[in-house]
Amino acid sequence: MESQSTQPGRGYTLEPHDCIVSKLIAGREKDHAFADALIRAGLVDPAVVAERIEMVDVHPLVLKRLRDWIATYLPVT
Repeated sequence: MESQSTQPGRGYTLEPHDCIVSKLIAGREKDHAFADALIRAGLVDPAVVAERIEMVDVHPLVLKRLRDWIATYLPVT
């Protein structure tokens, strides 16, 4: 988005599920708390977050950490 307020740059807005994945990659305690709050409030779907996690190009250990975290919000299969 662009307006006089963003000049000379642009403001970008992330889709909520992508925002959560980004925060989970950062891995800070406050980011996990934020992600947890959005999931518990029903503002993001954990299944969609799980799908988006599979789209990121990160180190395998980071990917495992992300998968393990989101798994706690998914139904057991």
